[in-house]
Amino acid sequence: MITNTVPNDYKFFMFNGKMDSVMVCTNRASGHPTFRFYDKEWNRLLYQKPELEPESNVERPENYEKMIRIAEQLSENLVHMRVDLYNIDGQIYFGELTFFDQGGFDTDITLETDLKWGELMDLEKIK
Repeated sequence: MITNTVPNDYKFFMFNGKMDSVMVCTNRASGHPTFRFYDKEWNRLLYQKPELEPESNVERPENYEKMIRIAEQLSENLVHMRVDLYNIDGQIYFGELTFFDQGGFDTDITLETDLKWGELMDLEKIK
């Protein structure tokens, strides 16, 4: 336990050490979590199927730039890595590293998002 409530989960989608987006997971305690994607400048990205996109936004967390730097360091020289972090009262906590989001079969994102992420993967790096 890092807090008495279920904190927001920030999942950074990194490609070759560079951030494409962060998915913010909220309302986990309800059993029906809500997901929102943002770019590096905290602009909303509509990466999910339209019926899954919540109307409300989430505030940019304190120390957001530091979270990005941590995700960049952890994903450096990797074709793709999802870096999960928490930010509680300005303190950043590590969650996990993931190579295969949803086992590689996330049915909630759009085909366009899936194709974009595929294009961001520089497979020359693994030769």
